[in-house]
Amino acid sequence: MAGTLLAPVNGDYGFGFFTHGGTVEMTLDGAPFWTTRGDGEKIERSPPLTLRKGPHRVELVYHVAHSPAAIDWIWTPPGGREAVVPSAVLRPPADAGPGPPLSEETLTAMRQHRYPPPAKFMP
Repeated sequence: MAGTLLAPVNGDYGFGFFTHGGTVEMTLDGAPFWTTRGDGEKIERSPPLTLRKGPHRVELVYHVAHSPAAIDWIWTPPGGREAVVPSAVLRPPADAGPGPPLSEETLTAMRQHRYPPPAKFMP
């Protein structure tokens, strides 16, 4: 995952990951910041990091060690409580979004494709 973290205030931020089945590498403003060490089900927390108010480029790389795998990104903002990083402070990369329109040829092929009937389940 890559994008922008909007720090709401200047101060020390704590970050962490609740992982199950993998490790996480976190890059902030283009520099490696922190890598979790385990792949068990646990929360690992980073050392505090001083951020200035405003946008910060962030990249998270999750290395899945085994399935099922899951991750929650948590933080403790200055003067706040530990919680999942809220979507209100995240922005996607500038090049994110839908790709170019599909060609008419592709759309026609998709319309003509015969899809199998849905599976029937017994009540």
